[in-house]
Amino acid sequence: MRYKELELVYKWRNDQRVREYMFNSDEISKVDHKVWFENSTSDPNRYLLLVCRDDKPFGFAQFKISACKTVAEWGFYVDPDGRKGQGAILGHYVLKYGFEEIGLRRIYAEVLGSNGRSLSLHTRLGFTCEGILRKHYEKDGIHQNVSMFGLL
Repeated sequence: MRYKELELVYKWRNDQRVREYMFNSDEISKVDHKVWFENSTSDPNRYLLLVCRDDKPFGFAQFKISACKTVAEWGFYVDPDGRKGQGAILGHYVLKYGFEEIGLRRIYAEVLGSNGRSLSLHTRLGFTCEGILRKHYEKDGIHQNVSMFGLL
């Protein structure tokens, strides 16, 4: 991801259809988004990826490398106005990039229990549900489970 894509990713991230499934579903200001981008791009343990098909962006993904340099947490979202099935396409290519280009040996994710589509997608992408943190996260006054996924 480059600076010129900042506005597009900002638009996707603040769309209610994306925000409702995020741990932090608050709307993000343009100033906070820019600060996040600047901090993230200066962090050598962070990869921000804009995913394109035929030079047209359709999703965003990121890796946060842990203290163990071959392990990373990933997160993603797709253009909320895009075609169905974008998440699976994004997942396939981004995970391949993580393993083959970055050299990761383990990728993990935390998914809110209310995000059924992401729970299902992680399983389809080959992740193993390694545990469920029961009533672990409070969102909108509701205590939700958080599923822990891992992929080797």
